[in-house]
Amino acid sequence: MPRLNRASSVTVGNKELIVEDLLKTIIYLPAPQVQNFFDEIGLTIPREIRMYVLREVLREKVIETRKSRLTLADEINYRLSWYTEFTETQLENLLVFFDDPKIDKEFLEDFWTDLLSYMVEKKVAPKDLKRLMDMSLTHVRAVGLQLPDMKTYNRDLKSLFFDAPGKIDGLTPSKFRPVLYKSSTLTEIRDLGTKYEVEVPRRLKKAELANIIIQELKDRNKYSENEETKIRGMNVLMMQRYAIDHDIKASTELKKEEIIEYILANAKETKESYFIPESPQVYEKEVHEVVADVNPPKLAKKEP
Repeated sequence: MPRLNRASSVTVGNKELIVEDLLKTIIYLPAPQVQNFFDEIGLTIPREIRMYVLREVLREKVIETRKSRLTLADEINYRLSWYTEFTETQLENLLVFFDDPKIDKEFLEDFWTDLLSYMVEKKVAPKDLKRLMDMSLTHVRAVGLQLPDMKTYNRDLKSLFFDAPGKIDGLTPSKFRPVLYKSSTLTEIRDLGTKYEVEVPRRLKKAELANIIIQELKDRNKYSENEETKIRGMNVLMMQRYAIDHDIKASTELKKEEIIEYILANAKETKESYFIPESPQVYEKEVHEVVADVNPPKLAKKEP
């Protein structure tokens, strides 16, 4: 089935309406009403659809921003160099960061065009599409042409989307690790964890710190059961001193890669297939080394 564009027609109730006309009110619907509608019709959406729209509407602004900062060796410019590989959360946050009403509106228009495409593909009943349109008309009559708050809109719709098998936030773990490590912040990564119902602890527990030290001893072929018993009998301060004395990098403060691993090990999307990386080098890739593995939305090309 052809992917819709704004000139396409859709059966809404017993009428044929143009997508462009539907967009005039539907883009103003607040996230809770949108989520309730999709819950009622029992439809969820592939995450790639929203990621594709976000990536495309942000592309020009990213290029413009990077050009203006070419002479600056700053952190923002470096992070934006990873933009084509961003997770969904990073793309959502970038939309908020730019805070551009023109981009916000373009996103909502393209987003709803693709949602309508998917609904038509999945044979959502014309009567349900009419109900959606009527909801939007009622909302606009009540509050006017006021765009949703983009600071919360996408996050409020998190339950509407699903990942392809083996992915989280739109990426496979093999890509998720270097992309977040190189282009995200600790705060953003923790927030991503919350999005997937993983509350990352602020500090390692005593047993977890002991496990890190013991594993390092094993890797160095310096492990013994007696040494393990000795370490596990220490308090946290003694363990930290032991780690320093033996040149072992271990702290109760979680490092960025440890936060990423915690999310992968505990999120329902990835925990069943989770494995500990064989080497820390998985985090040291640069953007040109990361093989693109994001599939395009499962929709045909737009109608001419």
